[in-house]
Amino acid sequence: AGDISYNGRPDQYALAEDRFVNDLMGPLWGKNNIQRYRDRIVLIPGNHDVNLRFSACDNRKFNPSLKVFEDETPVHEADNGQYICHHDYALEPFRRFARLLTKDRNWVESRNMSWLDRRFLHCGIRFFLMNSVSELNATKYEYASFNKNDLIKIGRGLVDDDSDSIFSIAVSHHGLRPVGAEDRVKEVCNWSDVGCEFFSIHKIRLWLYGHYHDFDARSINSKPFDKTPLWLIQAPTTRVNVKDRGFCVLELVRQEGKVID
Repeated sequence: AGDISYNGRPDQYALAEDRFVNDLMGPLWGKNNIQRYRDRIVLIPGNHDVNLRFSACDNRKFNPSLKVFEDETPVHEADNGQYICHHDYALEPFRRFARLLTKDRNWVESRNMSWLDRRFLHCGIRFFLMNSVSELNATKYEYASFNKNDLIKIGRGLVDDDSDSIFSIAVSHHGLRPVGAEDRVKEVCNWSDVGCEFFSIHKIRLWLYGHYHDFDARSINSKPFDKTPLWLIQAPTTRVNVKDRGFCVLELVRQEGKVID
């Protein structure tokens, strides 16, 4: 659930890839199965995966004739999908790492790295990958949100899905701040305006997120989740090394071949 690196440096991802393969995937699946099981990995970037030095390139362009950097007018997002400055710079090392680790082409083709993952439909599960740091950069280095246009795009691709027969899981780095935490603790800022409605419409049952380091599990039972609760699982930051490995194990309950809880 994000924060694979400390500050988004390419050398940190090289180390992370080595540790995933040798300390996690190998012992879990066997070294002979590493390559064919890579597509079982689901991951999402966190705020520490954003390279703030790279994002500082936003609003700047290089003038080759004068050999200087100049200010560049930001291009605001519009219906034709124009880029907001050069935000891809900040998450490019993570994008390459995720593509290498999972072999999933979505890491190359998805602009903001949010999409519906249908690879596990044969298990009765689908994952909503929701990048909460797509708009985080050097000037907004703590900003956490769901991109509304990304969610609209995901929703348009769901017209033929039967949400009642599939157990839907959302994965993001940021979630809702822990109960009792101070307001300065960052959470998805547009949850009430954007996220809540999206989760309800598409009947997401389980929300997995990291960021807050400690384990916690609770549910939202108020409207619009009063009929079917939304479970929140706050996973501790994973430490991938030989001696110390922190993770959560979740068991999905099935009835007549369908995931129900």
